Amino acid sequence: MLARLLPSLAVVLSLRAYQCIAQCSNATTTLRNAADITQLASCKTFTGTIVVATNSAAVIDIPGLETLQGDFIAANNSILTTLSSATFAVITGTVLFQNLPVLTNLTLPNWISSGTLHFDTVPEPTVHDFQQNGQQVNNLIVRNTSFAFLAGLALQGAQMDTLEIVDNPYLQIVDLQMGNISQSGTITGSSADMVLTLPNLTYAYQLIVANGSQIMLPRLQAVNGGLSISSVKSPNISAPALTFVGGDLDISDCGLSELDLNELVNVQGSVNFVNNAQLADLSGLSSLSVVGGLELVGSFSK
Repeated sequence: MLARLLPSLAVVLSLRAYQCIAQCSNATTTLRNAADITQLASCKTFTGTIVVATNSAAVIDIPGLETLQGDFIAANNSILTTLSSATFAVITGTVLFQNLPVLTNLTLPNWISSGTLHFDTVPEPTVHDFQQNGQQVNNLIVRNTSFAFLAGLALQGAQMDTLEIVDNPYLQIVDLQMGNISQSGTITGSSADMVLTLPNLTYAYQLIVANGSQIMLPRLQAVNGGLSISSVKSPNISAPALTFVGGDLDISDCGLSELDLNELVNVQGSVNFVNNAQLADLSGLSSLSVVGGLELVGSFSK
């Protein structure tokens, strides 16, 4: 009797194993309600893309899932107020939050890393709980948001590819911890009172900053491409460790009256200081010995 049952039992176990694997792997899984979420509850790792439906429930809480080998997309949803997961840690692809006008609670306390983190046309959540340590993203894109602060993203990883923070008119504080930007860093269209602090940044391929009140780049040593700073109100632009710029150095339409670039030796492109009405003292460039070109517009005494 037992011998007859064993083949059937093996088939049942095999079927259940297959169902479990299938449940945790799908090209695209759409979350509309609690029933859809329950299907993911047994998966610690899911392979595929997870999409929050445009007509989902107002509250989406995803328990159990730790690793998503794929993308997570919540977009074009005028209902979603809360998106949370106590377990989500790693998302290998893109995390996209786009056009979510009533999102007020974004809670991912154990999030560690994702390939790309992209916010586009979302308000400032009243609850915005991200892990404070160990975060790593290859690309951070923040566009057209109502964010006032970008200081809760630790970004402790040594390198990221792209930093794009564009057209966020209420943004007042940007304080990010990455060490290198291998492609481009662009921070434009923020509040006129924005304070930018990149305390660990040592290298960027290209860096563009426009609008703000203060820029602090205490460890920046080299920019392989161009470095452009414009429309910054601070009387001092501080990059005391900067030694090399491989493209142009453009500083224009700023309120600065002094420079802290005393270690800067080599600018392969052109040095362009234009429309900085308060800048009369260039002694903060005391080590500069190699330039590809020079444009100074203003009245300088030193």
